[in-house]
Amino acid sequence: MERAVKTIVEYTNEKPPTNQYPRLLVSPPSSAPCCFSGMGEVGPPQEDERWVFQYKRCRQCGYVVRVILREIPDAALAAELCALFAKSFVRGFAP
Repeated sequence: MERAVKTIVEYTNEKPPTNQYPRLLVSPPSSAPCCFSGMGEVGPPQEDERWVFQYKRCRQCGYVVRVILREIPDAALAAELCALFAKSFVRGFAP
């Protein structure tokens, strides 16, 4: 079951692009040619349950995108894998 991602971005053509970070970012619904080289960071990197992300906004048209910087590792899974790898190179070990 997928959950909706919480965001402060509102994509619409009905309102002008607005930067009211960290409360609200109003963005056109699609990018334009100026977005290729005109994106700037909006605020510091943030974390949600699983990702570290940052908003980027086109300085010219106001288009906003949420850029995923990295995944937050699952500590329990990492510990399980470390334990498995530690035993994997021992002779006679069968998982």
